[in-house]
Amino acid sequence: MTKPVSIPFPSLIGGVSQQPDALRFTSQAKAADNVYLSPIDGAIPRHATDAIATIASSYVGPQVVHAIDRDESERYLVTLGHQSLQVFDLLGREFPVRADAAGNPADLTYLDGTASYNNKADLFDWSNFTWQPNLEALDPALTAEQGPFGSGEVYRLQADSSVAGSSDWVNQTTGLTSPQPQVYQCCIKTAGEAVVPGEIDLMFQQLVDSYVTFNPADPLNTTSTGSEVLSHGAEALRDDWYLVWIVYQPTGSIENRNLTIRINETTPANDASCLVWGPVMVDERDTPILEVIPKKLPFKAQSVIDYTFILNTEIPPALQNAVAPGNDADGEALVFIQQIANGTGYTVKITSSAGTEEFTAAVIGQRADGTPYNNFGPASGASSVWIGGTVYQIGDKVSYNGADYVCIEAHSGVVQPEITSGWENQWAVNVDPTDSFARGNVSPEGTAVASALANLINNSAITISITAEAKGPVLYLYGDGVESLDTVEAFTSKENGNYVSVLDGNGIDEITDAPLISKDGFIVKVRGDAENDLDDYWVKFVAKDPSANLSEGVWEETVAPGAQYILDPATMPHTLVRRVDDAVGTATGTGGETYFTFEEADWDDREVGNDTSNPTPSFVETGFRKTISDVFFHENRLGFLADQDVILSENGAYFNFWRSSTAFGVVASDRVDLTAATTAVTRFQSAAAFEGEVLLFADNEQFVLTHTEIFAPDTAELKPVLSYRINSRVRPANLGGTVSFPFKRGDFSGVREVVRLQDGLSFEAPDITVQCPTYLEGEILEMVGSPLEDMMVVRTSGFTNGFYVYKWAGQGQSRVQSAWTRYVFDNAADVRGVAWIDNDLYVVILHGGTSLHIERIQVRPQPIDEGSTFHTRLDRRQRTTDPAVTSALVSGDTEFTFPLAIEAGAVVADAVSGQLVDHTLSAGKVVVTGDVQAEDYWVGYSYDWKLTFGTPYIKTGPEGRQNNRTGRLQLLWGRLEFADSARFTVEVAGPGASREYEYTGKSIGSYVLGTLNDDDGEYRFPILLKNTDAVVSVKSSSHLPARLLSIEWESQFSPRTSRVG
Repeated sequence: MTKPVSIPFPSLIGGVSQQPDALRFTSQAKAADNVYLSPIDGAIPRHATDAIATIASSYVGPQVVHAIDRDESERYLVTLGHQSLQVFDLLGREFPVRADAAGNPADLTYLDGTASYNNKADLFDWSNFTWQPNLEALDPALTAEQGPFGSGEVYRLQADSSVAGSSDWVNQTTGLTSPQPQVYQCCIKTAGEAVVPGEIDLMFQQLVDSYVTFNPADPLNTTSTGSEVLSHGAEALRDDWYLVWIVYQPTGSIENRNLTIRINETTPANDASCLVWGPVMVDERDTPILEVIPKKLPFKAQSVIDYTFILNTEIPPALQNAVAPGNDADGEALVFIQQIANGTGYTVKITSSAGTEEFTAAVIGQRADGTPYNNFGPASGASSVWIGGTVYQIGDKVSYNGADYVCIEAHSGVVQPEITSGWENQWAVNVDPTDSFARGNVSPEGTAVASALANLINNSAITISITAEAKGPVLYLYGDGVESLDTVEAFTSKENGNYVSVLDGNGIDEITDAPLISKDGFIVKVRGDAENDLDDYWVKFVAKDPSANLSEGVWEETVAPGAQYILDPATMPHTLVRRVDDAVGTATGTGGETYFTFEEADWDDREVGNDTSNPTPSFVETGFRKTISDVFFHENRLGFLADQDVILSENGAYFNFWRSSTAFGVVASDRVDLTAATTAVTRFQSAAAFEGEVLLFADNEQFVLTHTEIFAPDTAELKPVLSYRINSRVRPANLGGTVSFPFKRGDFSGVREVVRLQDGLSFEAPDITVQCPTYLEGEILEMVGSPLEDMMVVRTSGFTNGFYVYKWAGQGQSRVQSAWTRYVFDNAADVRGVAWIDNDLYVVILHGGTSLHIERIQVRPQPIDEGSTFHTRLDRRQRTTDPAVTSALVSGDTEFTFPLAIEAGAVVADAVSGQLVDHTLSAGKVVVTGDVQAEDYWVGYSYDWKLTFGTPYIKTGPEGRQNNRTGRLQLLWGRLEFADSARFTVEVAGPGASREYEYTGKSIGSYVLGTLNDDDGEYRFPILLKNTDAVVSVKSSSHLPARLLSIEWESQFSPRTSRVG
């Protein structure tokens, strides 16, 4: 018995599902191309793209796109390519990029997409291409040459000295028989050859010779000969190698053609030669087989306030070879008289390259019997002027040659007070002690001791000729370039007490052993625990008068002499900074012009400690190749990932990755340097902010960077939280409260979404592509999310003329939408990069293989163009009312000139009524009949959109998740509910046939001419097919709006059996 059945699909926003019909929700679709799905709009054609700027007008490689979103007035798009960098504002204006304020050209060497050459062989199957050379023209393989990619064979092609014109040949049969475009390319090197060829040709040779000519004198500017040549070029590789290529279109016979490399000389006896690297590559395609740069560039960027840090993940950071300076190479030392004690001898023992001598000055405050002595005059009745033969007692004072001396050892007066070697302990300079001095306390009279020692060393030395200078209680000793100072020892006749200290290469025990008088720049090590080198540190003297050998000043902590202390800025991330030119336009030629500088960053040097107390940051290569894999920002610190290490800068000091002090221990603001503690091989590749923490992604394990209390070196820690095998080289997408990351699924890819569980400590990562496991073709190259629009864009290697879109919507703790669709551009398009700024998605896209553009998709619910009542859906739109568009009357017709040239296939539509406007094209300009300069037109390119519904079933069982298959379900009619729609087509496909029903808006007479013909309502169309035979879609290529809300299937159900009785 047949009965009527109505099957509703009340929502159409579930996106694509590849699940069996029994598991697919009614809101999900079999296919969804160029549709935007949301709980507000239902299903509508995707938003248009606005043409913003042209980046390049010739063949270019891949791009990395980065958005700078500092504030509402400073928003820019940065496009990075192989040794290229451009900056645009959101209106498409390009800004100059300079090296400095002087206007020097920016050095883009760091942006080398070929930095890791040995990895490039993994990008291509070399086994498909083999040499078939004329070996008579080639020397044997050159074992000393590894070629441009570190592998393969290198041959030398030698010109025939007896032949002018065409020289020797290397031939290879193409093996191609198709009339499709064909590319031929190989690698050539001429540098270092005894005679460099004038020209080298790569030829397709048969009925018509077509070839590209490579000129070593101008290697990047190739020329071509032959009508079959479509394109050609050369790109620089490493070590003076060049990749040369030619694309040609056969017009004659399609039999196998010969490939030829020839040295083309005009005179004989030239003997020119070049190196050729094999294999030669040939294939049916219209672009080079092997790009110098891979499909995904190794560049990443992170903007922090005024700086954008740009990272090349293939370049290992390194330290410069320079080492921190030490003290004078001829040797120098300080002797500090710290305390003065009565009856004490102060001895300095000096060893130089000439020998060793000791010098002693003594302090006597009273006679042996305890009675004070007079300033001058002997206690024993001797004269105050030294007289030979007089018996002097301890404490007697004499004057000799203008200097005052005191006797420190009883003697006959035979020895003169010059205190010569062997008798230096008998006389000491008078220090005129006081009572406090006599008690051994610190006294300014240390000045006299230091002066006395200097006098002894400079005037009485016999073996050595080291120079001594004194100031205050400090004696400064140094070599002279001929004789070097090796060691200095200082001691007193007292057994206990810190009376004297030496500051030299051996260091001091405490900083209090260092005087506040020294030579500017003098460095000394302060030793800590003898069993532990971690608390050692170095100090350098900063003098008030640097010009003097000795001056008052202070000690400041410094880096250990001999330590490498400078990060090599050429190997570190570079900075892109917005600047404003001076009034005369030094940098740009226009005063006050905005421009950007791309330059090596001014990374802080190691200013304290050595490799033990202040280790080199873990991202620096130390014995094995190590690179920075990602750059991020967290807790007011700049962060780097490098292998298993996570390194963050000093708090608020984004360029400092060293400890700020080693004298006072680790402080909370110091850099953070952590290593993942795991038994597995962990190499972090990417990072993503997540709820106040950072998720870190390695190929097989995921960690969280967390902390207790404030984020500091002693509170930060790495915790493993997940163990998924993923594609960690792609930056995860931040979706607001969650983070999504990619993984490989054979020839396809999937996406997981990290969420924190209710315990606040655990994580899980469900697969959000579980309903469409083979939807994302190839490997994921890029994924970016917009929390404002609850939308994520995913680029893959298997779908290059568009990208995938994930749209979600939450309601409380649950998700009411989780939808995947595709945004598709024309077949010749190649999407190179995407970036979000607020609700706007910026797309860098290559059109026709040569023209690279920035386009904008303004993602809005219920989109309406300014000055209109609807959204005109065209790609690469430009509007005639834009100030950048000019118009002129030419022979009575209006000629519009746009910032971006208009190509064949463009559509002109009235922005108010939506009506198409007849036009012609002239040299990239649009010509419309009559004077329409005041009209508001959109010019762009149409695109197709299509939504294919799932198969209707009568649902039974728990939650209506089972399909009733007990009979035949015949679909009679479909009732499509729509709103704000002007045009769409319903396609009903069945076995062997397809029918279309077009909706074109309100009926004649029900709308006002000159306005959009749109309406709300229900569109009923016939199906008349079994449910499993019918495939129903809604589609359109119109620029006019459509909005699909729901669909209902009017059906008849016929059970196979019926109950009797």
